[in-house]
Amino acid sequence: MASSSLRAGPPRLAPRQLVIRQSALLLAVLLLVLIVTLRGATRDTDVYQFVFRETTAFPLDPTAYYADFGVEWSYGLISWAINGLGGGFPIILLLYSALTFLFLFLAGRNLGLSLGQLLPFYLGSFFIVQQLMQIRQGLAVAFAFYALTRCITRAAGRLEFGMATVVTAMFHLVSVMPLLVGRLAMALPWQVPKRTLLLRLALIFIAAITVSQAISGLQFIGIFDRLAQYNEDAEYGSARGLFALANVRAFVLCLLFAYALDRGPATRGRAYKVLLTMYVIHMAIRIGFLSFAIISGRLSTAIGFAEVFLMPMVLEDVCAKRRDRVLLAIIYLGVHLYVTLFIQVDYILADYFRPL
Repeated sequence: MASSSLRAGPPRLAPRQLVIRQSALLLAVLLLVLIVTLRGATRDTDVYQFVFRETTAFPLDPTAYYADFGVEWSYGLISWAINGLGGGFPIILLLYSALTFLFLFLAGRNLGLSLGQLLPFYLGSFFIVQQLMQIRQGLAVAFAFYALTRCITRAAGRLEFGMATVVTAMFHLVSVMPLLVGRLAMALPWQVPKRTLLLRLALIFIAAITVSQAISGLQFIGIFDRLAQYNEDAEYGSARGLFALANVRAFVLCLLFAYALDRGPATRGRAYKVLLTMYVIHMAIRIGFLSFAIISGRLSTAIGFAEVFLMPMVLEDVCAKRRDRVLLAIIYLGVHLYVTLFIQVDYILADYFRPL
């Protein structure tokens, strides 16, 4: 049974309006899936295509497959199945993209949020960076948050959580982190005054930075071949500035989420507080691993995906009028599209139209 702390959801629409809105949303999602499917040689696409073409025999050993190709076993299984059926590489892009949207929809439904409410906060950055490039992490993170929100709102047991963790690891190893961090956050007592909760979040932030910096200083990178390769790369292995745009943005959002806490039914519930705790930890990881950009970015982003759900929950409680919520969501989407396409990954448009 869903938690009683969650809001009941938006007012019911007339049947005709509901059909029109759902049809438009479905059409938009299908168009986005098609955009992913028809993409050109983005930074990761050629690697995925190579691995797909090489996987013609059933990958018996998951560990050996990862050692050979650097991708998890699930990608090998799907590639082998599509190759066996005579399908081409675009099919795997279509499948990964469609499943990502499916799990995003299911995660939102667990929280009483529609896919339409989530999309403005997903498309501006996560869609471009993950579905057009990091497809394994994109799907794995969406699945991880679906499983996590199910655990939060339906009191799923240890067995279900354990199975979800295994499935997530099969899609992408790093994406297990949101499940583990979220599970730890769920164990905390939430029936406390706002001031007490904010103080606890501040202490968690300090502790997470301390742990991250301690791990960063252990020189463990050389133990893992993949991390060692990234460390030698001029882009991935470089240090990240404390006042980098992504860090400043995360800090501002963190303040917004803390300000909105307990403002209404959505931000008063357990789900919001768990996701807020995750976002605070995500920020601490960003700062704690400043000396290693790939860890600071990839690991923190997997946990910071919580913002896709936090933002519409904040708008529901802070903005009384739906018109204002829609306007703010459009502005948020427009600003993030510009920053992502022309500053963060300014090469993506040129890459998208470059033939494989």
